Amino acid sequence: MKEGEELLCFLIKSGFRANPFVAATLIDMQASGEAIEAAYRVFGELIERNLIACTTMINGYIPCCDLVTARRLFDLAPERDIVLWNTMISGYIEAGDIGRAQELFNKMPNKDVMSWKTALNGYASNGAGTACEDCLKSCQKGTFFVE
Repeated sequence: MKEGEELLCFLIKSGFRANPFVAATLIDMQASGEAIEAAYRVFGELIERNLIACTTMINGYIPCCDLVTARRLFDLAPERDIVLWNTMISGYIEAGDIGRAQELFNKMPNKDVMSWKTALNGYASNGAGTACEDCLKSCQKGTFFVE
């Protein structure tokens, strides 16, 4: 048994359900090892699903190209911070779904520098010149997109 597997077994046996921070680590370990189903089982056993656990689980679905499940979890998240918003927008951009990325970006209540940078880079790398230009103008004005 590998060292990482021993740690995983220990954490499961000692009980992670009440500690969402330990669970988030387990979720990340499983998801980064391409065991998304196992990661979701850990997520499902949590007593309380906090923002960190939700963000970690959503971040696990993005490389699997399962944005439908990622978005469902995003919509069901008990709270959303700027990191969770940026994670979901970035996921859409990585998948080349600029329309959904822009839609979510427009709904985002608070944007930081990373939010604007994610949107700008995403539009530019996906050849969405007009969206990139509009985003830059909005960023400079400190406003939302003009549809």
